[in-house]
Amino acid sequence: VQFEFEPYITAQAELYEANQQDPFLPGQEFGSRVGGDLKVRLNPRLSLDATANPDFGQVEVDPAVINLTAQETFYEEKRPFFLEDARLFDFGYGRDTRFFHSRRIGAVPPGTPVHPGYSDVPDETRILGAAKLAGKLSDTWSAGWVNVVTAREHALVDSAGVRFRDEVAPLSYYNVLRVRHERDEGRQGLGFFGSGVWRALEAPHLQPVLNANATVGGVDGWTLFGKRDWWKLEGWASMSHVSGDSLQIQTVQRAYQRYYQRPDAAHLRLDPSATALTGAAGEVRLSKRGGNVQVRGGLKMVTPGFDLNDAGYLLHADEIGGDFTVLYGQWLPRGLLNRGFAGLTVARKYDFGGTRLTQSYTAFSRAQFVNFWDVNLSLSFAPEGVDPRGTRGGPSMAAPAGWSGSSSVSTNSSKPLVLTVSGTGHRDRGGSWSYGVGSDLTWRPTAQLAVTVAPWWSRSLWESGFLRKRQDPLAVDTYALRNLFASLGETYFSTDLRLDWAFTPKLSLQTYFQLYSARVRYDRFKELAAPGTFTFNVYGEGASTLTERDEYGGYTIDPDGPGDAEAFTLYDPNFDFASLRGTSVLRWEYRKGSTLFLVWTHDRFTYSDFWQEPEGGLLSAAPFNEIALKLTLWLSP
Repeated sequence: VQFEFEPYITAQAELYEANQQDPFLPGQEFGSRVGGDLKVRLNPRLSLDATANPDFGQVEVDPAVINLTAQETFYEEKRPFFLEDARLFDFGYGRDTRFFHSRRIGAVPPGTPVHPGYSDVPDETRILGAAKLAGKLSDTWSAGWVNVVTAREHALVDSAGVRFRDEVAPLSYYNVLRVRHERDEGRQGLGFFGSGVWRALEAPHLQPVLNANATVGGVDGWTLFGKRDWWKLEGWASMSHVSGDSLQIQTVQRAYQRYYQRPDAAHLRLDPSATALTGAAGEVRLSKRGGNVQVRGGLKMVTPGFDLNDAGYLLHADEIGGDFTVLYGQWLPRGLLNRGFAGLTVARKYDFGGTRLTQSYTAFSRAQFVNFWDVNLSLSFAPEGVDPRGTRGGPSMAAPAGWSGSSSVSTNSSKPLVLTVSGTGHRDRGGSWSYGVGSDLTWRPTAQLAVTVAPWWSRSLWESGFLRKRQDPLAVDTYALRNLFASLGETYFSTDLRLDWAFTPKLSLQTYFQLYSARVRYDRFKELAAPGTFTFNVYGEGASTLTERDEYGGYTIDPDGPGDAEAFTLYDPNFDFASLRGTSVLRWEYRKGSTLFLVWTHDRFTYSDFWQEPEGGLLSAAPFNEIALKLTLWLSP
């Protein structure tokens, strides 16, 4: 048994624009943290890691993004404690169903202050302690086990000079276990996954916000068979159970993944009194992985009540789907081609009420030539389908048939200068379209230096840009709901800049910055005319009226003009946004295993075009700067 202990101390300073009215924004703040990491090597392939009050200040910032959908933005994990041995916890297949999403741990507190006034809310939930067992138990058994306790967090509130401490995150415990057994040199395998989240919801105002308990369990397995083990049969099955306050469970039922409140979904029933929700999911796949002709196919189902989002990530529930792919590949050099393949995928999805949601046909190909250039192409057609989530809890609407495609060309990745150029496009019969172009240029003049510049530009027009729902008993055709939409035009530009420079084996600099700009414009305000269609009643046409409000901005809308429907106000939803954010980390290993980090984090943003100067532009925006100095000491007998 070997062990390593690495205590740390961090000092940091935050500098930003002061606000004289807000007592929590003095313009500068200073702080410090202490903690430590422990690694115990139980055998050459199994280790126990523990951390107390960890600090991840040297981790680069997340990129800026504008999300106008109801879906949650997904951010990849970057913290070293959770990244190490992360593959051991993989369960299931696909990006849209991740059973362990470690970014849930230590996230922004979910609660809001109870008292009115100026508030100082923590930007993260502190991890009090964590332990992880990961590796090989024997030649045939592997395991990963994570236990984490996060702190009870409070916001400071100044209400007319009176101070309060309002709880915004409860004391929480996360437990994730993954066990896998392999036999016959990996030709067969059987595994188990389990996760649990328990929260001490003592504050009444947090009980309608969070699940009190959430557990997930599952089994998976695979077997190889046939000539040269070319065939693989694999699958998994899982169940979930969440419980808590009835208002919170109602929120889970109403969430984007399932929308139990949909008025035209006969197979769903919203239960306001429920204090628990249970669901199941599973998938089975068969694939032929060898030879020139390869095939793979699978069936997957996720019941409406299945929920992973306390310790995992689930994009969609209430789906039954299948896909089949056949491809032909050339895997040995021939003529100008090193290797390549081309194929076709057919996919279809239904909900548990039997409604066909989507169907798609995708042709794809990839070729690597003798000069090691890579070319990727894909083209997809989707016939008209049903969009059960477009109205965000209202009736379903049609999804127009459409085409989409993507392509990319990459030069030889072993050269000092590597360029990738890519593009995407989409157009459908409802009048929506989008396209984007970008590149990724990496320059490695020496083995110690790499510079990457990755610009991306996109533009789109969506004829079903959702705004909001409005109850109106006179909207009899749409279940007493007016589902408001607009023609949504979006233009985005971003550039990522990355620098990795190893001055010496012990001294290095890593820098990441992102310049981001968005322009969002709404036009042709309208409402869904009838469920299951993609037809709209455009405001300002026919009997309806749309009037601009000069004094306050926005619009006054009367859906039926002289009729009995009540007029309402719609505020101007148009906006611009620009940001510049990034992190620079200077790392010096001043002795074996002991490191000094100097970290600079910068962030500025403005709700205007970034080129708009001298006033209102990005360069005139008030910056936020954080300077942190972190010292670690490596101790090992």
